[in-house]
This record gives sequence, structure tokens and C-alpha cells, in this order.
Amino acid sequence: MMARLLLTLLALWLHASPAVAHSGLVSSAPPDNALLDRPPAELVLDFTEAVTPLVVMLHQTDGTILDLTDRLEPGSSLVIDPAPPLAEGTHVLSWRVVSADGHPISGSQVFSVGRASAALPEIASADHAVLAAIWLARVLVLTTAFAVVGAALFRGLIASLPPAMVPILVVAAPIGLSSVALSVGLQGLDAAGLPLTAILSPRPWTIGFGTAYGAALVVTFMAILLGAVSLTHAGLLSRVLSVVATLALAVSFAIAGHAGTAEPQWLTRPAIVLHIVALVFWLGALLPLRGHLAARSREATLALSRFSAFAPFAMAPLLLSAILLAVAQLGPPGRHYLSAYGAILGGKLVLIGLLLALAVVNRFRLTGPILAQGPVSGMVRSIRAEVVLAVLILALVAAWRFTPPPRVLSVLYPEPALARLTGGGWQADVAIDPGVPGLALVDLLISGGNGGQEPRDITLSLSQPELGIEPFSRPARQVAPGHWRVEGLNLPTHGQWDLALDIRATRLHRVTLEGQIELRSRSGETSRQPIVVASLGDLQIADAFSRATLPGASVAGAYFTILNTGTKPDRLLGATTPKAARITAHGMQVDNQIMRMRQTADGIDIPAGATTRLEPGGLHLMMEDLVEPVVEGETVPITLTFETSGTVTVNLEVLGFAADGFASHEQHP
Repeated sequence: MMARLLLTLLALWLHASPAVAHSGLVSSAPPDNALLDRPPAELVLDFTEAVTPLVVMLHQTDGTILDLTDRLEPGSSLVIDPAPPLAEGTHVLSWRVVSADGHPISGSQVFSVGRASAALPEIASADHAVLAAIWLARVLVLTTAFAVVGAALFRGLIASLPPAMVPILVVAAPIGLSSVALSVGLQGLDAAGLPLTAILSPRPWTIGFGTAYGAALVVTFMAILLGAVSLTHAGLLSRVLSVVATLALAVSFAIAGHAGTAEPQWLTRPAIVLHIVALVFWLGALLPLRGHLAARSREATLALSRFSAFAPFAMAPLLLSAILLAVAQLGPPGRHYLSAYGAILGGKLVLIGLLLALAVVNRFRLTGPILAQGPVSGMVRSIRAEVVLAVLILALVAAWRFTPPPRVLSVLYPEPALARLTGGGWQADVAIDPGVPGLALVDLLISGGNGGQEPRDITLSLSQPELGIEPFSRPARQVAPGHWRVEGLNLPTHGQWDLALDIRATRLHRVTLEGQIELRSRSGETSRQPIVVASLGDLQIADAFSRATLPGASVAGAYFTILNTGTKPDRLLGATTPKAARITAHGMQVDNQIMRMRQTADGIDIPAGATTRLEPGGLHLMMEDLVEPVVEGETVPITLTFETSGTVTVNLEVLGFAADGFASHEQHP
């Protein structure tokens, strides 16, 4: 029976889905806040990892709500193809999904067809009562689990339990088991976006058990139960049950949660198991040791000496695994260390430092005198303080449930793009945050002028001529001396942008600073050597790709780069493919802070001596009325017709659903 139980725990650990801890939305189609000239052919949500859709609703401009959940399958891209018919006005696609670590995430994407509505459809916000209940239940689960399982391991390895522990465990075990059971329903409430009053309905329980976190809670329940049962037996059976309970509790952390699902899996999962086993030994021994010492029992010195002998063997792996897991979760240094996750980690490290300090004092100053029959009051007080610190640490750990780690934040919220412009005695440091396509905040730090004078006004202009994006301007507002800001800037694509600052120094004097700033794609791509797949006179076609579609999809994009090495411009007039009935050209226009996607009927200009990119979120070709699905790994031939150069056939390499291009494809094989 014990062997079967251990094999079950091992299977749960090894077969839990690998994932980057905590998912997040990286892009959508249509893009958030886009204004379309016609209804979209499909709706797409792209995530950092595979997710399971829980609730996906389309809130239409007339107030009706469509439930699209049943049309979706789990994956890193959720695709609704074809999109439902949409009237003119603003629509909101609201979604709730659960990531592989068991944590639900949610959001809403707003887009408009034809025109923006005066008012947005209302979307229910998070129920803070549910979140508070989840945290409280998690604190109870953690404290009771470590108390019960830790006491069982203490009894199996160190010494018998003091009589004072009996009433504590009689209360802790039922509270722990009840809290675990309640956590399943609360997880379902959060995942489905239901209020606390819905806890008595069957739906949240069904959803809760269906998540990875639900599976982890089942194992936690089993760990507490086995720990409690071991306390009712003696001898070898009790010891075996206590060890199995400890391993079960450790495995429950490894199959769900941030740390247990961080990459690389082969390293982080053993590390979290080692970490929890060491914690169970250390924290679980605190109450029994205090009970023995306070009662001055005959086993007090035996228990203390054995614990002191074992402690170094637990402390070393505890600290080593903690460092490894912190490195895996934090990722490379950056501003995301200052996130809520980082703040909780900082608080936890402070408390752990105090806990370790008390442990060192206990080990090297208080243990010796007690073993020599000296006073025990100092040790009793110290252990009491350790218990308080341990509970506070577990309370902070429970709060991690609501915070994505910095490693994920660095993908969801990339670092800003930076540039420095100088001229006419002025200097401007420009930061576009985040430094990827989409809505951004632009900060301008201005210095120079005559005697450090402040500009009267500043206008920011951006353009990307190679994609046909003409200059568009936004006024900056001053937020502090030397600090100006442009808010809500919408940039549709990555790559090099031409940047200009028009600084009006006085009523009659203006200075224009010019330069370039580069935005990365969501996959992290900036500049790379293009892969040329076809040539036609002075034209070179490079980086040609499409994205895989789901069965039944009616449209697919065609993306590539055109390098015109000649001295004369050309024009792409059209394209054909045996895969689709027709191919149309579409462009993205930025107008009054709104991205407008429009069909380009008169072709695409190919300037002389320039590079023209057709890419997701910018200029692109759309293959419409597909005759068969576009499958990842195959190639799709399309024939391009140019006004001057003639025709050429290009093979599009089909990448994954969410690929931005070859850079993202190479990073996600």
C-alpha cells in the first residue's frame, strides 16, 4: 500500500504540466483599443504559456453578451474563428483562463468596428471578499499542514510528543482538512469570477478540482490526513506514514504554484521538494521542542540534542534550494524586482534572517547550557518568537498566490526603449515604456537651453516610413522641472522608429531634435539578419512566414520583408495562392491614439533603397476563404505581382499560432 501511494505521488509530480510560472497575455487580435474598418474575421488571445479557458465572453455594443467558452480549446493561443457577427461600435472580449501553475488570470480586450461607442460595456470587477477568503484559507492550510505533518515527522525521527501538543493537534488537523476542502471551492470561485455567495453551488467546486491547484490541494489533504493518522500509531508504521506525509506535502508544492512550475522543471521541482521537506523538519519541530522544554520533561534534553544533530543537514539544503528557486523566479536583474512579488520576497527574507539569527543563538548559546541541566526559559522564549516568525512567513507565502513572479513580468511588461537626442544646445533622454508595440508612456528628460531654461512646449513626432506610417505628433505635458510626458501613445509595430522632438524654447525660437528609437517585438526581437527566400530584380523577399490556423479557419496572414536595393520605387499590386480564394492587403493606421486596421486597395508602396516589412500588427496580406487549414511545419506558396518588377513565387514557412516571426519561432521550438 505504501509503495502504491509513493508511486502515485511520483506520477503526480512527474506528469504535472511544465510551464513558465504564471501565464500572461502577450498579444491579441484585434489589438487592444483597435478601431477596425470592418468586423474581424477571427478573435485571438496569445499567452506566454498554454492556458485552459474558463470563461470567455464577448460583450457587444448593444448590451448583449455571447459566451464563447465552448468554442475554445486549451493552448497558448485561444482562437475564435470565425468571429461572431459584430455590429458597428465598441465591443469588449473579457476572458478568464487558468495557467498550468493552477492560478487563474483574467482581462478584457476592447476594440471598435467602424466607430467607437460613447460608453463601454460594463465588466464585473474582481470580488475582493473571494480573494481575502483565498488568502486566509491558504494561511490556515500552510500553518496546520506544517504543524501536523511536522509533528508527525518529529515523533518519527526525534522523540515522542509532549502532552501539550495533543490539544494543539486535535484542533489543527480538522482545521487544516476543512481549509483544504474550502480552498478547492474558493479556487473555483476565483477561476470562474463568481462571488463568494456562489460557494454553495456545484460549479466552483467542479472548476476548482479541474485545475492544477485543485490537484495540489488533494495531495495536501492526503498529507495532513496521513500525518494525523501516523500520530495514532506507533513503531515502524508511524515512521513510514510520517515520511510519506512529508513527501506528499512537498509534492503538493511541486505540482502547482509559482515555484513548483518554474523552468527548468528538472531542477526546480526537486528543489521545491527538498525545500519543503527541510521546512517540515525545522518548523514542525518548534512546537514539540517548546512543549518538552516548558514542561521540563525527561525527554527534553534528548529531543534537543537529536534536533541539534539533525538541524545542519536540513539547513544546508534549505538555504541552497531557496537560493536556486529565487534565481529561477526572479530572472535577470531589472525593475521587476520591485514588483509586489519582490516586496513579498523582501519581507520574507527579512523574517527568515531573524529566524536564522534566533536559530543560531539557540544552537550556539542556549543549547549547551540546557544539555548541562541549565535554565530553559531563554530557549522557550526564543522558540516562541520563532513560531511567531514562522507564521508570519507562511502568511507572506500565501500572498504570493496573487502576484506573478518577476521572471514573467519581464515578458508581460518589457523594459523601456531608450534614446538620447541632442542638438542646438539641448539634450533629451527619451524612454518609451514598455519598449514593445501597443499602448505606451513616453517620458522626456530635457536639459540644456540658455541657463537651464524650461521649454515653453514640446511636441513628439514618430514615424516608420518603411511601413508606410507617416509622422504623427503628440504634445507633451510638463510633470516636473525638466520632466515632460506623453501618455497613451499607441505604436502598432516593432522596429526602428524615426523620432523627432520639436522644442519651443521661446516665442520666436524652436529647436528640433531628431534620432531613432527601436522597439522590440513581444518575443524580444530587435534587429536580425533577414533570411532571403526569393529575388526579383532589385527586390529581395525575406523572412516569409504564415501562422498555423485551427481546423475550419477561414483566414490566415502572410508576412514577409521586401528589400528594395535599387534606385527606383515599386509597388506590390496583389498576390494569389492555391490555398485561398483571394489575398487582400491590410495596413494599420494610427489616428488620434487609436489603431485603425484598413484594407489597402491600391497596393503597397515599395520605396527605393528601403526595407518594407509586412508583419502581424502592421502591414500584411490576408489569405481569405481558405480551402484547407494552414498547418505548422508546411509551406504555403504565394505569387506576388509587382508593378515594375513583375511576378515571383514565394514559399511561406508556417510557424506556430502565436509566432511574431522567426525570432519567436527559434525561441519556442
